[in-house]
Amino acid sequence: MTNTLQEYDAARDSIANTILSKLSLGARLLKIKNEKLYIGLGFENFKSFYTAPLESGGLGLVQRSANECVKVVDKLMIECEYSVIDLVKLPWDNLVILAPIITVNNHKEVMKDAGVLTARDCLLNKKHGKYLGEEQKLEATKEPKKSKTITSQCPRCHKSIQIETTRGAIIGTVN
Repeated sequence: MTNTLQEYDAARDSIANTILSKLSLGARLLKIKNEKLYIGLGFENFKSFYTAPLESGGLGLVQRSANECVKVVDKLMIECEYSVIDLVKLPWDNLVILAPIITVNNHKEVMKDAGVLTARDCLLNKKHGKYLGEEQKLEATKEPKKSKTITSQCPRCHKSIQIETTRGAIIGTVN
């Protein structure tokens, strides 16, 4: 039994260290981004810097991983002023799922849930708008703009075509 507890404790320590590393990376990436330090390293933009291979002077990171680290640090540590000690106690996946919707108005409720819910439950709460303020809930329930159909003529074959649009974006063509 002692061996089991030791392995459990070691696994928990590894998780905390992984989260600590991700927070550290996020803080450094955020500083590089905000201060445009990538320009001094020969890159035109932040994304090209962190996704470029190590051999070319970049960081070789996957865009999603880098964005998750930056978003968690920016929203939770900078905007809502949580400490590293607070965050390493919580599941990383929950922090990533909930960071985009956290505000100074809802952070206490959201972070409480981040510590007790599974990632799946956090996703469901987010999807169903549990953490939205009243104004955001009203906006989410508004009826979407009606689609409109634009009729035009193909310049090549002179056939009539119809294009359906919603909110100005083309969503399909009908012949």
